[in-house]
Amino acid sequence: MDWLTFLHSSDFLLDQPLLGPPDPPPELAQLLRQAPYQAATAVFDHAIEHQVDFVVLAGGLVDWLWSGPRGPLFLAEQFRQLEESGIGVYWAASDGEGPKHWPRSVPLPGNVHVFPDDQVQALAHRRHEKTVATVVGLSRRGGQKLRAEAFRLAEAAEPVVAVLHASAQAHALQQIGHHYWALGSQVQACTLYCGQQAARFCGSPQPRHFQHQEAGTCTLVHMTPAGDVACQELPTAAALYRQCVLQSDSLRDLQALETAFLEAVQALEEERLHVPVLVRWVVSTAPGETHRLWHPEEQRRLLKLLWDWGGRLDPPIWTVELVPGEFGAPLEEPLEELPLAQQLRRQLAAADQESALLQELLQLAPEQHAPSLEQLLHSVSHAPRQVRQDAQLLALDLLSKEWRQ
Repeated sequence: MDWLTFLHSSDFLLDQPLLGPPDPPPELAQLLRQAPYQAATAVFDHAIEHQVDFVVLAGGLVDWLWSGPRGPLFLAEQFRQLEESGIGVYWAASDGEGPKHWPRSVPLPGNVHVFPDDQVQALAHRRHEKTVATVVGLSRRGGQKLRAEAFRLAEAAEPVVAVLHASAQAHALQQIGHHYWALGSQVQACTLYCGQQAARFCGSPQPRHFQHQEAGTCTLVHMTPAGDVACQELPTAAALYRQCVLQSDSLRDLQALETAFLEAVQALEEERLHVPVLVRWVVSTAPGETHRLWHPEEQRRLLKLLWDWGGRLDPPIWTVELVPGEFGAPLEEPLEELPLAQQLRRQLAAADQESALLQELLQLAPEQHAPSLEQLLHSVSHAPRQVRQDAQLLALDLLSKEWRQ
């Protein structure tokens, strides 16, 4: 076995912009639209920079019916640049982007091999007329179930690289014995196993949400003559998501809150991240100030202020969301005297009493009734946090209106 180096990527999702605020400033709106294309460009740039033998693409690149002509034209141009560098492309397409759906007006260059969707195909990759690897793959079509057993080969030149856009179980892949499984269909990167054999979801080159902490890379794979596999993550993201907590008992007026925001933005700037940052602020304010902060007018004012601060930085720091922290602190006395506040407090106290009563009944109940009571207690005690928080936000908004009248 010779040394072999290839690049594994998937799930460009060029037709899907990034998560952002409803009415972003023009600079932020442009970033949300362009980031998927910039991240995909970084993938192909890495392939050329590292002079890889080939690129494997495990589907999820573009739904051209949503992206319009821009998506296919962009990919075709990137493929041509790889062809000029002598780099082949093996593409296991996902449903909706395979050969049957690809627009005829955008021909693919000769270095691109798209696997069929009706049977597994094995292709020999050659370097200077010598076969140095076998790439086996299958494109996806709607409702198709992909089984690892279909990728078993009677004989093939080693190493064998399998490419598919589907979920998979590690034990099923290991039984087939291929050296590397290039998997797609997940935004988050995940290694199922790695050693003399490896299987990996490379994730999307560009995160699109605050929960996508394991996205924003492609995978450079090295195979040694001894048969060992080493995976290296290469950064590709055109923007990163961060969630920052802003919590202080000293935030007793809006001016203090603005000062705290400015200091937090400056702290992010000092990290000197190489790409723009999209921030969700989780804010816990002082008692009595929360209802003012989450009023729509104050939200818009704060967002504009944060956009003015962050948009002037290089790279910029953009605020996407302002969300409330936990409401552990009591409301100010004038608000507590309002009828709506008293009603809310009574309802929360009644819920606590119901939970305490169920605890007592559980201790006294016959054994055959205990499971039902435990289930009921669990439902009462573990109400979804988001639902409770939304209810309190609505109450606080109503309180602010009642208080102003």
